Formats: sequence, structure tokens, C-alpha cells
Amino acid sequence: MKDSNHIYPLFPLEFFSYPGKRFQLHIFEEQDIQLVKDTMKEDRCFLIPYVIRGEKQALGSFVRILEIESTDIKDEFDITLTVEEIFKTERVFDKQSGKLYRMAQVEFLEFEDKFPCIKLLALYNEFVGLQGKHQGIVFSQYSINLFALVENLDLTHHQKFTFIKEGNTMAFETNIINYLILQNAIEKSLKKVGLKFVLN
Repeated sequence: MKDSNHIYPLFPLEFFSYPGKRFQLHIFEEQDIQLVKDTMKEDRCFLIPYVIRGEKQALGSFVRILEIESTDIKDEFDITLTVEEIFKTERVFDKQSGKLYRMAQVEFLEFEDKFPCIKLLALYNEFVGLQGKHQGIVFSQYSINLFALVENLDLTHHQKFTFIKEGNTMAFETNIINYLILQNAIEKSLKKVGLKFVLN
């Protein structure tokens, strides 16, 4: 259950992804151990603001802990998480007494349309075909949401972040479309160059 004031612990990391993404983290630093243990007593949720070259960004991934696995090393463990929302930081609080981490108040971004338009789906399928991954072709725009589509592109954290870096959810789909138009053009050009070499 979400905090009504949207105040959660901060876990800055060079990580950015969209709702539905599942991943693992190895927890071993003292402040992170304390954060996870405290979070498990509450709602299992915390904030991962995206870090670029050591600088925390206002945007990040709101995550929930699904599972904790102990390791052979004392006070170290692995956690499995899922991204539930994208947030924008509104206010960062000073560390509370006895706490090694900070809390922040955030706003959750609202995405108006979570399914790809016909144009985006066509560009995505073209991209998949050019990559030779025909098994990944999607036949219905309602069988995949925008977040899963982005994950299927195998992008870096920073590439995913650029789609929404201004916090403008209205431009999210347009940014993905522009990326795919460019990538498809590059792939076609490379194939033409390769074909010329073969013919020559």
C-alpha cells in the first residue's frame, strides 16, 4: 500500500527502468542494509533516483521488494524487485536520527496511454525484423504495453531515461517513435552497405 504523502526511502543508483521490470540487487553496504530492513517492516517500497555521472536526477523508478535471499556472507543479501511507477522528486529530507539514508517526497507520473499506437507497433515490428528476431513480432497493439515494448528493445538505462527525462509523459510515445525511425534507417543503411560489399 502506498504512503498517502508519497514519502519513501532513497536508494540512488545508476539504474532506470519502467513499470513491470523485474531485477535483482546485491545488498552489502551498511546504509543499504538498514534501508532494506526498515522497508521490509513497512510496505517493501523505496525510490531509486537515476544517477548520471554521480548526480542524482529528479526522476527515477519506484520499486517494491518481492523477495529476499540470504547469502553466505553475514549481513549481505540479494533482493528481487519490480518497478511499479516512475516518480519525480518533490522534496528530499535531511537524515533522521539514527538513519543512514534519506527520505524523499515524490509525485508519481501519469501515463495517458499505456499501449502503442499503430504507427509505433509497425516501427517496432520493423525493428525486430531488421534485427532478425522475427519471433518477437507483435500482432496486436493491446498484447504489449509501452513499458514492455521499451524493455524488449534491450536499451541501456540512459537510453530508456532519455524517453522521459523531462518528465513529460505526453512525449513518451513520440520519443520512442523517433528513436525507432532513426534506428530502422541506420539498420537499412548498414544492410545496403553490406550488400554492396557482397556484390562487389
